[in-house]
Amino acid sequence: MGRPLQIKEEQVVDTAMNLFWEKGFSQTSTRDIIKNTGISNGSFFNSFEDKSNLYLTCLVRYREIYMSKLEDMLIEEEPFIDKLRKILLYVVRKEKGKNSYIGCFHFNTVLDETIQDREIQLLSDEISRSIGTMFKKAIQKAIKNKEFKKTIHAENLTQYILTLISGLRVLLRTEPDKQIVSNIIETTIQSVSTFQK
Repeated sequence: MGRPLQIKEEQVVDTAMNLFWEKGFSQTSTRDIIKNTGISNGSFFNSFEDKSNLYLTCLVRYREIYMSKLEDMLIEEEPFIDKLRKILLYVVRKEKGKNSYIGCFHFNTVLDETIQDREIQLLSDEISRSIGTMFKKAIQKAIKNKEFKKTIHAENLTQYILTLISGLRVLLRTEPDKQIVSNIIETTIQSVSTFQK
């Protein structure tokens, strides 16, 4: 009897994540969640206790999906610059059938000043550190493979790339023209390529 309940909770989490993603934490009410998921008041509070705990559950789920995807791209046996291009194109992907950029649930969490829950903030910080660690390992491997100059510091290049990606994510929130986004990606690739041997 446990399996149907688990499926229902997963569906609630997926739907709630989409709501939080689109409207933000403060603009998504418990009523919105209950209405869009079809879950009853009692089931909602029994399963998640409150909106903050549900948001935390959504962030955990996003971490599982996104971190796995990012890791897969970074461990590919190809030049780092090619991995970076794929990651940037993934960052700027659009929703199917829509003309809006998908964005990043974790990045939205970082920018949302209305989120005061300590557990959410700690998990968000953990995700940021994990992303940095994965990039740093990929860059260290690229340096070892002589893709970059030996004088390059992996930590510095990691922070440089993550800063560029963060700036790109901020820009995407303004729904920029596709050509502008394409130009930024190419400029980013060119700038990182200057560190190659």
